[in-house]
Amino acid sequence: RRYIDYLNERETYDLSDIVHDELTYNNKPMSRANYQNYIGDNVARIPDIYFDIQHLLVSGDDVSSRIQFQCTPVKEFRGHSPNGQTISFVERVFYRFEE
Repeated sequence: RRYIDYLNERETYDLSDIVHDELTYNNKPMSRANYQNYIGDNVARIPDIYFDIQHLLVSGDDVSSRIQFQCTPVKEFRGHSPNGQTISFVERVFYRFEE
């Protein structure tokens, strides 16, 4: 939940206490700096984005969650042009926390 709180509070400029220097995002290696830039770009495209945890399951170091989004893009986002309309979508995400 702390990670999601960081995202919702727009504290994406330094995730070093939560995210490793190197990570895997959608099965692709990525640096933390690139990940922070990716999240920051999404926030710029949809400034009212809010990560609303619908379901959260934890088993050891593995976390699974269903996150609901309702937001209004101000720049193109996932094929949606900015038109003042709110979009809604759900993500199912999996995290693994390692030391």
